Amino acid sequence: MTARRQQHTPAAPTAADYLIASRQCELMNLQYFLQMGKVVQSISNLVHSFQRERGASNVFLGSAGARFVEEREAAMQETDRLTTVFEQALAEVHEALTAQPVSSHLLNHIATALHGLQQLPALRIKVADQAVSASEATDAYSNLIHAFITVVFEAADTAVDPSIAGLLVAMVHLMNGKELCGQERAVGSAGFSSGRFDGALSKRMVHLVEAQERCFEVFLSFADEDSRQLWHNLRAQAREAEIERLRQLGCAVGRYKALDPELADRWFALMSERMDELKVVEDAVEGSFHTRCVE
Repeated sequence: MTARRQQHTPAAPTAADYLIASRQCELMNLQYFLQMGKVVQSISNLVHSFQRERGASNVFLGSAGARFVEEREAAMQETDRLTTVFEQALAEVHEALTAQPVSSHLLNHIATALHGLQQLPALRIKVADQAVSASEATDAYSNLIHAFITVVFEAADTAVDPSIAGLLVAMVHLMNGKELCGQERAVGSAGFSSGRFDGALSKRMVHLVEAQERCFEVFLSFADEDSRQLWHNLRAQAREAEIERLRQLGCAVGRYKALDPELADRWFALMSERMDELKVVEDAVEGSFHTRCVE
């Protein structure tokens, strides 16, 4: 009996056993992040579409339904398409996320983002019926966007490899900066279309500009060299000087000094172009993240 019991005694694990287990754990983690990378990319694309839909909805509401009817419809169709892509990417990583959860915070924020998606049809109906103000619609879209960006932030927090974590940190701060740029577009559009900026609107614009710069500083600290170069190319565009000139008008003009409402269209176009280029930089960071995982 004693001899039989001794035959089943497991051998003491060796250093090699733990080293192999460590490598297997690292490999599983990287495979998980390759899958999670699809989710991050789909979120990046979906957030960009949310921002376009928000911008079109702002103009639609601001014009009492006279402008951007077709643009808003096109934006909603693109958002719906990218929502399907996101849901498919999430389904692929669902088992890895839930069988051995890497972060309860990440799961909570995914749940919040999905809940926000469920509220989107009702918001669209309110916009179509003009039963919501432009500022209220902006806040609703911004809350949805924030929920999705937070998912990327939490994903970065679960990364084990420092180089992968760094790229995700760069991406989430770039996404945050781009979102603040979108909010600035909305604030500027409201001010220019009304022909004036009151004190509150001017202060809001100053805050958004400063907050963007802080986000972009962190991005530059963690981004890869190619993405940083794309960023510097973006900032060297002549458009940036024109945006700065319009910012100065919004932040410095007294509340009783009228502005040409036609500036609203130019402002919207410039900021939309800037956000599209920021999306290109975002895609470059995501590409570097994927390459690093494969390596």
